[in-house]
Amino acid sequence: MQSRVRVLSLNALAQSLVTPTTFPQMIIQPVDRRRQIMFEHVARVAPDVICLQEVDDDERPDIVDRFGLDYHISSMSKKQARHSTLTLVKRNSVVVDVAFTDYEYEETTIAMCATADSDDCLMVVNSHLRWEEYGKIAKAQATNIAAVIEEAMDECKERPRVVWCGDFNCTPKDIWKRIPRTLTLRDAFNLEPSPTWCSPRGIALRLDYMLHSPGVRPVQIDRPLRPPPDQDPLRWALQTYGTDHIPLSAVLEFTADPRAEPSRTTEMEVPDV
Repeated sequence: MQSRVRVLSLNALAQSLVTPTTFPQMIIQPVDRRRQIMFEHVARVAPDVICLQEVDDDERPDIVDRFGLDYHISSMSKKQARHSTLTLVKRNSVVVDVAFTDYEYEETTIAMCATADSDDCLMVVNSHLRWEEYGKIAKAQATNIAAVIEEAMDECKERPRVVWCGDFNCTPKDIWKRIPRTLTLRDAFNLEPSPTWCSPRGIALRLDYMLHSPGVRPVQIDRPLRPPPDQDPLRWALQTYGTDHIPLSAVLEFTADPRAEPSRTTEMEVPDV
């Protein structure tokens, strides 16, 4: 059986973080308008799995109202910050059931997905690694998460598969300083530097990733659109996606043998009109 899932990962820019200090001299749309833009993009992509970061604590009821009929939706942890990760897994013929676990310190949600093929085991990890203390906190978060992933893979010895998405707050040259290499994960976007975050100072960097284990291969990636050179990157991102991040989206296929090497991907840009 070759199953495919489309995964979307996006930092939603929590409204609790939108302050004159973080966005000086920048007019940010009302959160309702930003969310409308973001959800319109989600609808165009039509993902099977949605990994959101920086979702405000009071937003979950609205997301349940909008997506609850079609998706399993995780809960949110509230002890570490006023925002959290939120994972949505579509009710379809590939994923027949899902169990969520929240890891508060790590700002991570893990979804263990039961598939129609009982031998398949899909683990979707959705993380927001923190930028403070020059990456020391992020390294500790990632180390703890990696231990959870390794334990789960040991328990799923038939065909374990892992997809780890999120805002890792580091550039491609530093990604393996954060993520333990023992997991043998690969980046679906080949660590290309195409920016996924636009700062108020006109800087655009890649901070977001979609890592996958053997047993999963990207067969189609939606290459992140670049900010037009004649526009302010942050204003463009807000108008296009409703957030300061550019989403990552890819179609991932289960391989017959989890030890198989990922194949080359095809590329497609999702039009934003």
